[in-house]
Amino acid sequence: MAVTVGTVPVNPNGSNEATEGWTHAHVMDALEKAFYQMGWNSGAQKDGVPIAVLYPGYDMNSTTDFEACIRYDYDTPPRVDGNNIWERCGGGPITATSKKTRYFYVTNAGTVSYQIAEEIKTSNNNSVTNNIIQLDHNLGENLVSGTELTYNGQGDANAVLGGLSSGNTYYMRRVSDYQISLHDSASNAQDPSGTAGIYTVTASTYNTDPLRFKTIPQTNPTITINRGDQAYFYTHATTDGGDFRLCDFTAGSSYSSDRHYHDTTNNTTASHGVGGNGTYATPYSWDLTYYMQTEDEPIDPTQIAGVGDKRLYAYGYANTVNATLKGTIIINGVYNNNYENSNEKTYWKYTVSGAAVDAAIGDNAGRTDLKLRIYRDDYSTNAGEVSGILICNEATGWSDGDAFTIPGNAIGGLSPANDIVFGTNAYTGGTNGTPSILTTSLGSGVNMFQKHPDGYYGVLRLENNGSKKFGVTYWGFALSADNMYQLTIASGADWSYLNRLGKHFKYNTSYEGWFGCFDGDEGLDRQSGPALMRDNYTNHNWHNYATSAGPTSYPLKIKYYKAQSPQDDNFAVIQFIQTIESQDTPFFTFSLNKGQNFGASIWDLDEVWNGSYAYYSTADMDSGSTGSARQNWIDTRYTTPGYHSSNQGPHTEPPNNQSLTREANYGYLRNAGNGQYVATTRYVSNIDSTNSGSWDEVYTYFRSSAYDKYTDTDSLKYNYANRIGTVGVGYHKPIKGLPINNSLVPCPFYMPDDYVMIQAEITPGATVFRPGDLITVSTSEVYTIIIADNYTNQTGLDGIANNTANGMIFAARTVG
Repeated sequence: MAVTVGTVPVNPNGSNEATEGWTHAHVMDALEKAFYQMGWNSGAQKDGVPIAVLYPGYDMNSTTDFEACIRYDYDTPPRVDGNNIWERCGGGPITATSKKTRYFYVTNAGTVSYQIAEEIKTSNNNSVTNNIIQLDHNLGENLVSGTELTYNGQGDANAVLGGLSSGNTYYMRRVSDYQISLHDSASNAQDPSGTAGIYTVTASTYNTDPLRFKTIPQTNPTITINRGDQAYFYTHATTDGGDFRLCDFTAGSSYSSDRHYHDTTNNTTASHGVGGNGTYATPYSWDLTYYMQTEDEPIDPTQIAGVGDKRLYAYGYANTVNATLKGTIIINGVYNNNYENSNEKTYWKYTVSGAAVDAAIGDNAGRTDLKLRIYRDDYSTNAGEVSGILICNEATGWSDGDAFTIPGNAIGGLSPANDIVFGTNAYTGGTNGTPSILTTSLGSGVNMFQKHPDGYYGVLRLENNGSKKFGVTYWGFALSADNMYQLTIASGADWSYLNRLGKHFKYNTSYEGWFGCFDGDEGLDRQSGPALMRDNYTNHNWHNYATSAGPTSYPLKIKYYKAQSPQDDNFAVIQFIQTIESQDTPFFTFSLNKGQNFGASIWDLDEVWNGSYAYYSTADMDSGSTGSARQNWIDTRYTTPGYHSSNQGPHTEPPNNQSLTREANYGYLRNAGNGQYVATTRYVSNIDSTNSGSWDEVYTYFRSSAYDKYTDTDSLKYNYANRIGTVGVGYHKPIKGLPINNSLVPCPFYMPDDYVMIQAEITPGATVFRPGDLITVSTSEVYTIIIADNYTNQTGLDGIANNTANGMIFAARTVG
């Protein structure tokens, strides 16, 4: 079965012929079209996808303004920068919530459950004015008017307020954060007058360690607390056979020795841990200043499940021995001006109804709901003001500058004072400017997944097995901003495009991640630092796709050779060809690992992703010359792309933050001595050649009955008829069943049989093997040269000086 051969001209004219004067955009358009014709642009076309939120007064022509929107261009997913320029919207700072101090008394019902009550501690001097009891601490938000209390908490049983009795039940009215009054029923405690059923209370004669009030104990209750609060837990009365622990529940709601906060080895910063030992004198002390608010929705739901930074946070309490003694702790995000965390500021979530915007605009665009996170500064001169807004889902149907309003009372403030009004970006002054959204399209079919209009960047979504967790690989192509003949190639298991500029990016070599970035876990799926770097080609996988000498002066085209069923039609060879002095000259020629058959018997795409590629080269292609470096070999080279230096890169072993250890081929290419390894197989002509014995050389079997003979001229030794000794066999065939690389064992993939290596020695001696030339084995077996290299004007096996050309050919079967 012959391969499918396609040609895509770069900068085509009306006759669909490649022309000179092409640009980066022309090259990327042609690559996109080639992928389309090959059926490689996978996924579903999605239009009107919001990808970035811009502060009021954002300059769309700036190459640096986005720096105030996300902190680092290489963060995946991005975080807000927290820049004070965002104070231009949202109506100024909101009112801070005060820091609360909470006291939790913990006992247990055997090994079945924890029983937890909250305590209220009165002031040490037992201050009471007009039946209003002064407290020693700021009440938690949960202790509202009507809460039932018993007067039997910790403290000195003799230090009882006048008019009250130890052990009795009362109902509190919350007068302020630091004051309560007591009433005879919940309804009276909630009466607006504040005097209904009120108890007459006076100060105690004791002024130390006053008896505390206690809420009704709850069974394994869910505790809700504010970010920045202070919590104390008293466990000295427990008889549970284990230890009470405050835990990270993100990975599961159960105790784990490496996920609790009482061990300094689990906390890199001592101030973030839990102090104390749970006794009355030294309770467990948990300062929530540096803890993220509880979150159960991933910040970027387009990410692969279980991979990458989801920004999910969950908390709870558990017992070190008994699994049923546990409960959930919810940390609310509030602005209380008590802390600053540069990595993740407090935020509010708001969902903009797509249907409501459709109705308001009246265009029936079919917008889907848009989820946003609105962040506020925690601690600075701009505390309480908006400090950034992130997009947290993949919506569709939107347009740049769509109008909608986020109510201030939904994001910690008041409405309309703190409303954020979106629309056409505008700012003239004050704190009520207009932010805006930017949108893009996510392509498939005729379109690449993402492509920049200037042609510098293109992202291919390549599907290998859609049913597998890592069944898709994203391939990035970046064309050099410094020249018109080089590109870099990169790959990843996932691609981060939310909260980036995509097609709106104005090129800035320092912030290429603003276009987009590979996603996943650092050291496994992505390297530390921005993706698609192209300002330093020395340390990236770069290739020449055109001549360096006046590249745009010569027509350029992209050619592909794609296998057809019943052979593996996922395999293809893609090639850049430039017509120089009327001759087709090959440049970057490559194959991307594609399909579920690639490595099928070796790895599982539920566990690893396949992001390596093969490229094919000759001495002439390596040198960039057009004939002066001719040899008689072809290399197939195999590697995983990525940033690399002398001692680190995608293949570094043992792994570091530059390794790509979850990439499937790390098992082959792991390298303790260097950052990157390129496995090379060299196919050398074995006709009239000197074999070097190099470890990477492959020698193809060859015999010729015409030349594999020996003539003995010693007439005394033989009769004339016996002077010629010959072997009556011949073998000179195209070699199929080629391994993708001969250095990999077990071999992850064998090229379909229509791709062959052919060694040749032919006349006349000036013959040059060129891409597109045909090799006819028979009328039903014809091959087209993909790349080749050969010596010219050789003295070959025929013994005639300058009569033969000798070399190697990589070809695809185009007839048969």
